Amino acid sequence: MTTPHESDQEARYGRQPRGGPWPASRYAQEPPPSDPERDKATGTAHQPTRSDPSQSEPPKSGTTQTDPTQSGTAKRGTTQSGTTQHHPAPDKTHPSTHPCPPSMECDTGAIDDLQCRARAVKAESDAFATVSEALGKRRTAFETARGEYGTARDEAAEIVAEVRSKVEEALAEIRCRLHRDEIDCLDRAFQQVLDCLEDCPDQEGCCVDDDCRFEDETWTVDQSEGLRLRVERVEKCFDDVLVMEPEAVRKRAAALQALLAELDTAGKAEPRESAKKLYARAKQVSYAADAIWGRFADVNEYQECLCCALTGSLRGRELLAQLAGDQAYLTCQEESRARRCAWLRAHMVAETLAVELKLRPREGGARQSGMA
Repeated sequence: MTTPHESDQEARYGRQPRGGPWPASRYAQEPPPSDPERDKATGTAHQPTRSDPSQSEPPKSGTTQTDPTQSGTAKRGTTQSGTTQHHPAPDKTHPSTHPCPPSMECDTGAIDDLQCRARAVKAESDAFATVSEALGKRRTAFETARGEYGTARDEAAEIVAEVRSKVEEALAEIRCRLHRDEIDCLDRAFQQVLDCLEDCPDQEGCCVDDDCRFEDETWTVDQSEGLRLRVERVEKCFDDVLVMEPEAVRKRAAALQALLAELDTAGKAEPRESAKKLYARAKQVSYAADAIWGRFADVNEYQECLCCALTGSLRGRELLAQLAGDQAYLTCQEESRARRCAWLRAHMVAETLAVELKLRPREGGARQSGMA
């Protein structure tokens, strides 16, 4: 059974390069030269084997003529290729109508393409191998963090309940030592401090974008670096924030207990702190109890974010590996084209003579036609 990954590879590394194979007309064997005596007898005129560019049929709308010398354009998957054109369009004013060396009749360009596809597969495999270990560690961390977060939250919930009860008792006692106007003023002042905290770096909500599968756009080779930065941000969120969240909850619970202890100590100290300062301390403890859960309102929110980050890391690395293969394919095609051109420039005389032999009328053709 073909796996989704194998199907994707087959689609991106198909037998033919993007845009179809090199035009068959360029590799089709030329018809044998016509026999003048036979043409005279049959009334048919000799047709040139090379077409006139001015009489060539224009390409249909929406299609592009393909030049094997421009075969660097890759066929690899449509998911990554988008609409970016990596190579200039062939010159349509003088379309080639004959096969080109180094092989006049055999499509050796197919060998180049096969080698390029092999290089692309290797590049993709190497990219996966580079991140395979890290992805395995993230899977283990994901499984551990899911259970640990629920446990840490249950432990913290007991601490929060105890702290809330004690801080309410402390606030009730402190209010008895303050005038109503003083309490209202302190409440407004504390709220203004909270308003200013809204401008501080966001510590709430999932640290991964909603599009954790990177499906918001079509990715091309030219966008590899931008995609890499996005993937690394997702992985930083997973490694430095989400996986550490269970321990962060425990630390916030311990810090909450420490604040309550400081409030209790300050309330019993001699001389006692001013009622206003004690009231502000109590408000801080109450705020810390409200903020103890950090980014997530409940366990479900945490697990959804954790899953999104892990999915983003996996999908992002998959896309980057595919783009690495695309880049390897394009580079290989460009090298193949340069190699063919260099060979032809170095063998112009020999190839001219070889082509002349092919174009020369076959010996005995007229005699054979006359005998017929």
